[in-house]
Amino acid sequence: MLCAIAGTRQSPNNFRLPHFLCNEFFQKTIFRKKAIKITGVTFIEVLLAAVILALAALPIAGMIGFGHSGTQKDQRYVVGIQLLDETMNRLVALPYKKLYDFTTLAGGKANITGSALNLEFGDLTRSGTNYNVTAVLEIIPTVYFTYRRIDLPNSLNYAWANPSTWVFKNTIDSLSASGKIIRVSVKVKWTEFGGKFQKSVDAMSYSVDLGF
Repeated sequence: MLCAIAGTRQSPNNFRLPHFLCNEFFQKTIFRKKAIKITGVTFIEVLLAAVILALAALPIAGMIGFGHSGTQKDQRYVVGIQLLDETMNRLVALPYKKLYDFTTLAGGKANITGSALNLEFGDLTRSGTNYNVTAVLEIIPTVYFTYRRIDLPNSLNYAWANPSTWVFKNTIDSLSASGKIIRVSVKVKWTEFGGKFQKSVDAMSYSVDLGF
């Protein structure tokens, strides 16, 4: 092994350290540099990380999609109720005689499946969803009422806005009404999940001739 030591001392405060010129020293330095590993991320590791991230995101995406479909379902239900309320209000707002004549021509019970009475029935589209609106008008043949009259002569402190001042007679009177009441039924139907399930909402009211 060949080594050389060289050093000079110029002054007490300025001393140069010796330089080791040795083959072993250089060999160890070179080997140490070769032993240093270069760290990094390979393409396979990046690909595996992306796959894991995608698998973890699948349940989250499913939850978001389920929530969105639930919101759309609720929206269709709300629109169906609004369509039902609108149709019923327009029907009972018609004059009693007009409803009576229309129902009488149908034999006392009219099943409305298409446009009638200047109102829309049948297949209607609202907010991108197809709805089916139908109605049934039925004349109730005879209705009986029982009531007690107010005994006005004995109601000294009678006030029409204060029921506690009313004095009723002991006798019970009755009243019958024939062809004075029409039962009004409305139904709105639609389908969910591509026609697999059918949904519907119903409402019923009465149109009364108050002239009796």
